[in-house]
Amino acid sequence: MPIQIKGKGTGLFLNGLHARFFGVQQTWRNGQISADMSETLMKTEQKKPKDVFFLGLMYSDHTLKEAGEMSKAGIQMAPHIFQQNLLRGFTDRPDVSLKVIHVPPIGSYPINYKKAVLRESVWKDGYRQIGYINVPVLKHSIQERRIKKLIEKELDSSRDQYILIYTMYPPFVRAAHALREKHPHLHVSLLQTDPILGKDGIYTPNTARNIRKGQKLISLMKNFDSFVVLTKYLAEAMETGDRPYAIVDCIVNDAAGSAVQSEERSEGGNRFLYTGSTRSTNGIITLVDAFEYLPEAELWICGDGDSDDYIREKEKKNGNIRFFGSVEHSRIAGIQAQCDFMINPRTPTGGFTKYSFPSKTAEYMMTEKPTVMYRLEGLSEDYDALLNYIYSEDPKGLADELRAIMQADREELRTKAVKAREYVMREKTPRAQADNIIAMWDRMK
Repeated sequence: MPIQIKGKGTGLFLNGLHARFFGVQQTWRNGQISADMSETLMKTEQKKPKDVFFLGLMYSDHTLKEAGEMSKAGIQMAPHIFQQNLLRGFTDRPDVSLKVIHVPPIGSYPINYKKAVLRESVWKDGYRQIGYINVPVLKHSIQERRIKKLIEKELDSSRDQYILIYTMYPPFVRAAHALREKHPHLHVSLLQTDPILGKDGIYTPNTARNIRKGQKLISLMKNFDSFVVLTKYLAEAMETGDRPYAIVDCIVNDAAGSAVQSEERSEGGNRFLYTGSTRSTNGIITLVDAFEYLPEAELWICGDGDSDDYIREKEKKNGNIRFFGSVEHSRIAGIQAQCDFMINPRTPTGGFTKYSFPSKTAEYMMTEKPTVMYRLEGLSEDYDALLNYIYSEDPKGLADELRAIMQADREELRTKAVKAREYVMREKTPRAQADNIIAMWDRMK
């Protein structure tokens, strides 16, 4: 009996079972595919298992607890959470055998970290934090050798095996380069979330030494097979050439449940909320000044940075500004629920924005409140119908644009906000982004 085809592209329904296939010669007969193809398609659905070795910069449970006291720079939670979410997506796939090898994102002893030796630990099934002597130069050498040893003993040319590296951390890049040279069957993919060292004057200091280091790492990556990036511009900066890349701009926590709720939930008001760094480079000064021209609206701010004193002065002067300072993450949802608009004042000025994707964009979209922000170069066109853009970098001009948004039809704003949440919950979950990466790998076969 012929098998009915429903839908377009590679998505087929075979007797009610969803099958996706790549590289299969399709024989179409009036919207059907012949029954003798069904066996081929069903075999394709049973994909060959993949061994994925993930090299990450994140904390074990133990190191996370001690890093707050021992690290001069504090804890880098954003990249830690990003990696944890992505790994959850790979774990959800039954065709993936995941092994995580990582080092904590900490500085060297004795200046930037109070501990000279980190012991190796398998702290979770499949998760290994490697041990090393935490002093400059030596730490990188030890990490590189240990990574190569751990992965090499697991390699088997009869299996589909992949190394996925989180960021251009020198020991990771050097180890993966050496393993790829020695084992041609091994597929190496780099996940880069930051601008490239020494590129476009983004890093400070953008010294000749940093430029040389960045170019050296890029040259080592010439034998890498694919890339995962936040934006297409980042792929260009990495000199990927014709090699494929997947865009993973953000990963949302799909276990977060429904949109923000509160007994004090705001509806129909004009209260704007910004959560994040109050560094002057983030546009916060212009935003605060704009609210001098918006007496009918309120601006709530959660965060800290070099503009704190300026914001406090404006809070005293203007009754429509409320500054919370640094706020525990557990309190943020309740504050979000009391506001009507989420706003990000980062402007598109400067080269950095085309290489980055502000993580708060997806966080705001999850609230099911209208998200207001500038049209940054790094945003894909998918977001254009879901966000409310501002353009003026002048306080008075910005105030006029915010007033226009406040005066827009509230039902239309609400509909857009609902669609924004639906989009990220469909396209930006851990499983969806892991699927995105694996689909790229499958297309390369």
